[in-house]
Amino acid sequence: MRERIPSGGIWVTPREFARLFGLSEQTLANQRSKERRRGRRLPDAPVWKRFGGVVRYWVPAELLAPEQGKRQTNCILDER
Repeated sequence: MRERIPSGGIWVTPREFARLFGLSEQTLANQRSKERRRGRRLPDAPVWKRFGGVVRYWVPAELLAPEQGKRQTNCILDER
C-alpha cells in the first residue's frame, strides 16, 4: 500500500526538520530505527522517505508559513 503525500509542502533534511520543530537529529534517527524494527510508521511520527542514500522529512506548507495558508514556500531553506 502506497502512502499518499499531500501536495503543497517541501522535503527537508533531518537537520532542518529538527531545527524547525525543536528536536535533535538523534531523536529523529532513533524514531526511524524504531519504525524500521516495527515494520510500520508510528501514528504521530513525521513523514520521512529515503531517497537513495539521503533521508528527507515532509513539511506541509501550512506548517512552514501558517499565515500564508497553503502557499508553498522555501523560506526555511534560505535561513541557513
